[in-house]
Amino acid sequence: MKELEERTGIGREAIRFYLREGMLPEPERPKKNVARYSEEHVQRLLAIKKLKEERFLPLAVIKSLLQTDAYRQMLARQPLAGIEHLLPAVVDGVAGAGDRTLAELAKSSGVDDVELEELARSGAIELRRDGSTSWVDFRDAAIVEQWARLRQVGFSAARGYRFDKLAAYAALLRDLAVDEVDDFVRSFADMEAGEAAEIAARGIEIVNELLALLHTRAVIEAVKARY
Repeated sequence: MKELEERTGIGREAIRFYLREGMLPEPERPKKNVARYSEEHVQRLLAIKKLKEERFLPLAVIKSLLQTDAYRQMLARQPLAGIEHLLPAVVDGVAGAGDRTLAELAKSSGVDDVELEELARSGAIELRRDGSTSWVDFRDAAIVEQWARLRQVGFSAARGYRFDKLAAYAALLRDLAVDEVDDFVRSFADMEAGEAAEIAARGIEIVNELLALLHTRAVIEAVKARY
């Protein structure tokens, strides 16, 4: 324990707290009153310290990052290292709510299993597998619900509005997102990942609203041009 304190600069009471919280693995205990800590403990403690003191993240978020091994990348000396884990945490919180099984989503939305599978193959949504159960996360569930709403107002499969329409939107936005991420990394490479994630989250919200306005404007212009 003394060596662990010296190598990390973290006191034993804090270390014991992190152990109780499950943020550190239990040490090896070869005999009573003896605990052996590994390099894994050192790395995790350094990551906790860095995320608290340099990126001001709450313990709940840090704990979730430790569970995904993201802390290893966050200790690396590279621009915005770890932002791929921080950004979802900032946008969605520690965990997104509203994940749905495929059966639940098909029942609530009216979009059948076959089309949901087609949407997944097209890249519009992602199906997760857990044994024999398929499910989607809260964001993909919301995408399907909105697609169902579009069907309900009259954009039916019989009129040609099948999954490929939504897949086309998804493909366009993936290409746009790749360019956006490249620009963001170039522009904010000198910033800490935590601060950059906060800016990126606000940017996503604003750009989403901007895209909605631009889309409405473009559709109205296209209708006017056609008639």
